[in-house]
Amino acid sequence: MKTRPKMHAARAAKRRLTVLTVTLPPAPPKANARRVQQVRQSLGMSQAVFAAVLNVSIKLVQGWEQGLRRCGQGELRMLELMEKHPALFQNLVKTSGPRR
Repeated sequence: MKTRPKMHAARAAKRRLTVLTVTLPPAPPKANARRVQQVRQSLGMSQAVFAAVLNVSIKLVQGWEQGLRRCGQGELRMLELMEKHPALFQNLVKTSGPRR
């Protein structure tokens, strides 16, 4: 049993450490009610579809657009991405012809 600590020390000495420097993006811009509504409308989405794409409730989207609720950091990042890459989010939604 006395050799076990020596084995661990020998393994630890053979290990190499890699140091990575990671640059994180700046915090996403804040959003007011008008910005949320503009992003949603620019994507051609209803509140229900917008909520489904963001995986949040319709009530939450309504709260954002009425200025009653604030977007969290995750939602702010998603809004930023929606503005920069609208096609990515539009492609998530399949549309069909009008119902009769």
